[in-house]
Amino acid sequence: MLNFIKGLFTEGYLPVFSQLLSFLPSVTVLLIIVAFFENSKPVLGLGCTTLAVSALDKTEPEHTKRQKIRFLTFIPCSAKLPVFMFLTATVLNLNFFTVIWLYAFSVFLGFVLTRNTAFTFPKFRRIHPLALTKTVTLNLLGFLKRIGIGLIIAVTILYILSHYSFALRPTPTEQSMLYNLCGWAEPLFAPTGLDNAGILAALAFGLIAKEMIIGAILLCPITWTLASGVSFLLFTLLYTPCIPTLTAIASRTSRRHAARVAIFNFAIAYAAAFIAFTALTLLA
Repeated sequence: MLNFIKGLFTEGYLPVFSQLLSFLPSVTVLLIIVAFFENSKPVLGLGCTTLAVSALDKTEPEHTKRQKIRFLTFIPCSAKLPVFMFLTATVLNLNFFTVIWLYAFSVFLGFVLTRNTAFTFPKFRRIHPLALTKTVTLNLLGFLKRIGIGLIIAVTILYILSHYSFALRPTPTEQSMLYNLCGWAEPLFAPTGLDNAGILAALAFGLIAKEMIIGAILLCPITWTLASGVSFLLFTLLYTPCIPTLTAIASRTSRRHAARVAIFNFAIAYAAAFIAFTALTLLA
């Protein structure tokens, strides 16, 4: 039992949280950008999509409300930032400005695919430096709280599942429970290059909370290539919102509409990942 607890901290929490801390400077820069939107309507969704959906007015016309919700699901929440930072910095060797382009691409795609006419760009106003500092500090603390809780849960579960094989990196003849649970979906994701149990575990945890994705990809044994890295970036950027967001969507519209949103976003993410992986594989 003592060895298990020691391994959980030294092989689980320590490497994952040290990686997260290394991305904090870049995350802070992006949170400063997000802070400029804080004084407009919260439906922008840059902080948390669940809160943005919950902030929608229930009395709005149903068509307008559904259009806004579909658009909101294409705005990446701050919980995805560590994932984008990790992949762009370590796998793709790109700078953090790539993340800004990812956000811009996702928002543009949201406008195009949802034929959005319900949103207008917010009117910017001068923000006092002290107010900006306070907003950024609160956003950073909230980010660390959400990410920290998500990572602790994800790392603990993943370590336990992997520990059943008595190794975090099981050999082909000694598969862990994690691989047994996720292996069935590998053929489905093979065309996207995401046919790896660790990647699929990360995506599955992301349905619970996007904060958990970074813990899974840092803890699981994954061999990244340029094609699979870009594919995972795009899939994470666009795929199905987390369960709390889907619950908020169902409360604002209906369960059927929440299911449609989940399927639609998954299909868009799969198509984008497939196109990117195929193109990069052919060019390699």
